Amino acid sequence: MTDDRKGGGVSTRAEADLDALFAQARTEAHGEQMALPEALSARILADADSVLAEQAAQTQVRRARQAPVRSGFWRQLLTSIGGTPALAGLAVATVAGIWVGIVPPAGLQAGLQTVMGTTGTDDLFDIYFVDSSDVFEFAQSEG
Repeated sequence: MTDDRKGGGVSTRAEADLDALFAQARTEAHGEQMALPEALSARILADADSVLAEQAAQTQVRRARQAPVRSGFWRQLLTSIGGTPALAGLAVATVAGIWVGIVPPAGLQAGLQTVMGTTGTDDLFDIYFVDSSDVFEFAQSEG
């Protein structure tokens, strides 16, 4: 072939033929580029056009199927809070809050008595954390 080998098992005639073919390929590659036959070029372009038309049709079908669906207020609210798992968590927290509010644990009352400095439960329920006397003052003055 193009490099010198000795004892490669290929006859000198075959090497000469291969060298001639490689030399011809080199001259054609460095010279003018070879053009595709017209029939092959036409088939490739026709195939490309048909593939593009098919892809465009599939895209239109997908867009028609994925038409935007308007959802109602409750669906949007549910989606904005995180879906049904978040709604379940909120429901459990609400129930637990109501339960603790109605029947407070004994430790909560003892801790509250310590913080407020009271000794009995009667004094504990007389303490208001929000001063509502100003809020209802208008109702007392009109009576």
